[in-house]
Amino acid sequence: MASMSESRTVYNGAPPASELITEDGLTWLEYRKTLKPDYARAWRDAAFCYIMLFGAFALHIAITVHRGNTVGLILTPLSALWIGFWLHALNQFAHEGAHGNLARDRKRNDLLSDWLLWPLFAQTVRTYRVSHMQHHVHLGDLQDTEINYHECMHPWLITKCLTGVQLVVLLGHNLLKPKPAARTSKSGSASQRDLLLAVARTGLIHGLLIAVPALLGIFGPALAWLVGLVAIYPCFGSTRQMLEHRAYDAPCKTDFSKIEHGAINRHFGNDIFSRYFGAAGVNHHLLHHWDPGISYTRFADMEAFIQRTPYAAKMEEGRTTYWRAVSTLCQTAFKS
Repeated sequence: MASMSESRTVYNGAPPASELITEDGLTWLEYRKTLKPDYARAWRDAAFCYIMLFGAFALHIAITVHRGNTVGLILTPLSALWIGFWLHALNQFAHEGAHGNLARDRKRNDLLSDWLLWPLFAQTVRTYRVSHMQHHVHLGDLQDTEINYHECMHPWLITKCLTGVQLVVLLGHNLLKPKPAARTSKSGSASQRDLLLAVARTGLIHGLLIAVPALLGIFGPALAWLVGLVAIYPCFGSTRQMLEHRAYDAPCKTDFSKIEHGAINRHFGNDIFSRYFGAAGVNHHLLHHWDPGISYTRFADMEAFIQRTPYAAKMEEGRTTYWRAVSTLCQTAFKS
């Protein structure tokens, strides 16, 4: 959509690495070698998200046991919102694992990701990585594998989320979408089996978290987990990707499965909400797309480097807040 007013940069929204050079001649390709991930920080941040998720769930159970189901059900909407938020935050660490930034050794990185993060999200690190890397290569074009930004910030999206339709759409997209050529071989069939096993494992985990409290007569927490998983979590995920990649002036009536949207990248604030809504550095999504191999634990250094290059202004053009982006996209939706 060449008529859209937001600026585009080359290579799917990223400047060529060869052009990222500071005024004193330091190249990005040289400097990035010094940006080693802080693995301990990444796992501390992920552990905090787990504590917030399961700590609040346990508290809801305890309150319900001591005060009764009426109080437990009254707390259910707030609890569901909380569960959905922290599930969404944890998912960003699984994404970080797909980029190999959770352990020094790739085999160990994948093992830790598969056992400690992906069980909640119906994927394996390898199957997700194959698809996700195509998102980085094809951001904004018709071959992009992550297309939530094709949606419009419209009340219909909220309806789809609250009814669970959006979760079904996301699962269907993961299971049924066309696979890259690398996955059509015998190894590709094995990956598909791994994905189906991952879906079954995730269904078992979430099923137990819902069924056990329900069977014990603790209905509020069981309902909260169900709603948080089925409605709130996919709503946060879809909304976040729209805020990262959808052009502000993209018309709601345009079918971006047929018309190229173009590459848009933004990065957001560092307040406490932004740091966990965009956990694992996703709040600085522009930086992630400019170089997907850099750990979010080194984004501050990456940003400081870019400030010393001719692309500093381009980086600043992408800076906004989640609230400002929501407001702007909503205005476009209501005008459409």
